[in-house]
Amino acid sequence: MKKTIKRSARLTLLAPLMLFGIGGRKPDTSHMCGGTTDKTDDKAPKEIKSKDITKLSVTFYVRGEWSSIERKEQYSFGVDPNENGELTLTERTLGISVPADNVFLAQLQQVIDDTRLVLRNGIYRVTAGLPPPYQPCHVTVEYASGEKLSYTENNNPDDEWIKLMYPVFAAQFAKGGIDTLLIPNYKGVVDSINLDTYENGVYTWYSRITVLPEDAIDGRRDLFGKRRYNASAKKETLTEYILLPDDFYETVTEIIHKYDMREFDRRSVLYIAPPKNTDNDETSDSKDKISLHIHHEDGHQLNIETKDPERIEKLRPLVNELIEYYDHILAIADKKTGKRTE
Repeated sequence: MKKTIKRSARLTLLAPLMLFGIGGRKPDTSHMCGGTTDKTDDKAPKEIKSKDITKLSVTFYVRGEWSSIERKEQYSFGVDPNENGELTLTERTLGISVPADNVFLAQLQQVIDDTRLVLRNGIYRVTAGLPPPYQPCHVTVEYASGEKLSYTENNNPDDEWIKLMYPVFAAQFAKGGIDTLLIPNYKGVVDSINLDTYENGVYTWYSRITVLPEDAIDGRRDLFGKRRYNASAKKETLTEYILLPDDFYETVTEIIHKYDMREFDRRSVLYIAPPKNTDNDETSDSKDKISLHIHHEDGHQLNIETKDPERIEKLRPLVNELIEYYDHILAIADKKTGKRTE
């Protein structure tokens, strides 16, 4: 009985030491599940002048809805000189390599610039015990000038820079004959499309429409046309409709297939959500706007409505080519219905 009492007393005395560590110090919990390790260098430069990448190492997790079950979703890419001093791109987990040319390096730097990764330079902040998509993400980029960009943080699989940089890596491997990393770019057959723009106070619509009986052409009311409304003058200045050309959807499909729409496709792993308080800002009626709705034969849809200048700029080449085609078929049509007050 006395031995039991003495043993209990020893455990009671040792309890505080076990809690705070022998010697009275609290144990380091930074690597425990849920603990955060922060070794951030606040003095790391937030500006790098050089654009000439000489070495690169990035590890990140990208969502893999597009991939088969065998595909890895965490990647470790490196750009390093080979035995001949030539820069080579490698994916370390898969053990694949291809040459890294100057065009590829410039594309990587463009992503770094566009997403302002330099502002993360010096960050080292990771949390233990997170699920795979949020395990540490590492970025190190060395430049010919001796400057260096380096940071480590919890991975965000929806981070814009990851969605922009991964396709650059995948395309370079494909260029070298390895296409296993490519993300599908949907190429369906268009069976319906509406394009609306608002620019410099003028609304313009291109779409199919069922006109009134008196506006029918050869008895057909299902037409394609263009409308324009001047917001300043508060009047419609153009209404013009034609018979839909037989090859209309074939031509529109070919035009759309020229462009990478994955950033705007909600089904794609590379979809990038619009900036907050931009596209849905009801008070920003003065802003230019593009509205593009595309429906495909298999039911796939692209619904894009944006007032964001950067997104408009990215869509501009496609929109301009569609408008050029639309205006061309309207101009050469034998028969038209509508009115023009411009």
